[in-house]
Amino acid sequence: MINNSFEDLAQSLRILNEANMKFLAIVGVDRPEAVGNFESGFNSVLNAFHNLYDAMKKQDIRTINWYREPELCLILAIRNARHHNLANRIRTVFNYHVQNTKAPQEIQKHYWVDFQIPFEEEGGSYSQLPVSWYDINLLINLPQDKSKLSPNIKGILRNYVNADAFEDQAKQKGINEECIFINIIPLIIKAGK
Repeated sequence: MINNSFEDLAQSLRILNEANMKFLAIVGVDRPEAVGNFESGFNSVLNAFHNLYDAMKKQDIRTINWYREPELCLILAIRNARHHNLANRIRTVFNYHVQNTKAPQEIQKHYWVDFQIPFEEEGGSYSQLPVSWYDINLLINLPQDKSKLSPNIKGILRNYVNADAFEDQAKQKGINEECIFINIIPLIIKAGK
């Protein structure tokens, strides 16, 4: 069961990567398809992590406490929010834009947060899949009975992504919190490690 779950995760990461590589070629021709490919790939990755979590639980493998490791907890929290329709389903920048603009060509000012490449991969880069920090913050501030996150996890997750720093930087630039987006790809990779 664990091997199958790892294989599903690897395949879902490939699908997400393909959606990223083909995005620019498709978006000008068929925007809903381009966005849908990204959304499907992202959901597939989130569900693959959750399936792996379930498989480890069923086989009573307790080497990792998924809700105590911020890398894994964040991914599971986002998956659960999307699955249970909490916190705007943790929108990608694409869905946020569709919901908050009058026309596709309307320009909005956002604050983009990316994360450093590990030193062992110096010179590399990550693809981009910005998700709403506002939605994630909304999720971690929900009451525990809704979010299923323990009270101390809010601080752990905020520290993990260094939220205070980028919230302050966005505020200094006059960008409100609703327009902050974080690149989820490096966080997915870190969770996979």
